Amino acid sequence: MPFDEPLVLPPTARVEPSAVIELSWCVIACGKRNAVRLISPELEAEADAFWDDGHGMLTEPLVIAQQLGCLTGWDIEPLLSISKAKLDASADMNLSTEPEAERVVVRERVARLARDVKLRRRYERFLRKVWAVAQPALREVGRSAVDRAVQRARASMEHGQSPLELIGGDHIALRQKFEVLTERALEDGSLLLTPCYIAGGHGHIVALPGLLSVAIGTGVTSDIARNRATAEGVARDLKLLSDPTRVLILTELDRTPATVGEIARRVGVAQPTASVHVRQLRDAGLLRATRDGASSSYRVDRSRLRDALRGAQEALLPATTGS
Repeated sequence: MPFDEPLVLPPTARVEPSAVIELSWCVIACGKRNAVRLISPELEAEADAFWDDGHGMLTEPLVIAQQLGCLTGWDIEPLLSISKAKLDASADMNLSTEPEAERVVVRERVARLARDVKLRRRYERFLRKVWAVAQPALREVGRSAVDRAVQRARASMEHGQSPLELIGGDHIALRQKFEVLTERALEDGSLLLTPCYIAGGHGHIVALPGLLSVAIGTGVTSDIARNRATAEGVARDLKLLSDPTRVLILTELDRTPATVGEIARRVGVAQPTASVHVRQLRDAGLLRATRDGASSSYRVDRSRLRDALRGAQEALLPATTGS
């Protein structure tokens, strides 16, 4: 008597967007791996200096977000309200994909955040600043690009495509060091694929409790993402330089460094107004400060100013061949 063979379904993976991973790419990777760059040099420096252990930002946002239940999806508010959260420093963090030294550092950072509400408040303020920079690009272009990539990936898997093909053969998750780990996660159902806009064509692999997080690009949108980020950076620089008072301040400080009070007198504005302009120029990396007793003296960062002007020229008047 014939019997039906049991239906064996091919291994599959979860595919979800992640606002947290988009944010983490801003602070962990954008300045270091030539991914889509959104944050200013000033904010990038703050990211590198936030912790006093010499490691810059690591994978702690992902660890914390998983504890708070917001690793996937577009709702990032639980992470941005970390000052009110209760973190479990004794919980398993896995992180078997990370070097041992970094695992130790991340565990200690989570422990510090768990016991120090003032540190959580400072961390929350920092994350909110980064998110404020990333959010416009995601709202205008990135989120829809990611959502389309998620739907494409899910549809492809429903039609029999292997999640490993979606990852792509040159991705770090399929290199010799991590290939077995990725295949095992696919087999046991713990593989999480996250198309990312801010990562551009790059990705990551991070082992967390109960899942293996693999961030991938959004395919054809990666070039658009990179061009969009470049355009946003040029627009920010040109907006700064569109104000005559800020241009005059740069001109004066290129000749002679000065304090805010001296700047106000030299350019003929009130000191609070000068202070606002100086802060904007400094946040953009166009000014450098030197402590001078109880006050700070400012001077132009010529290299950063040249980069801003060169970036605008290259974006608006790219080099072409022929006439």
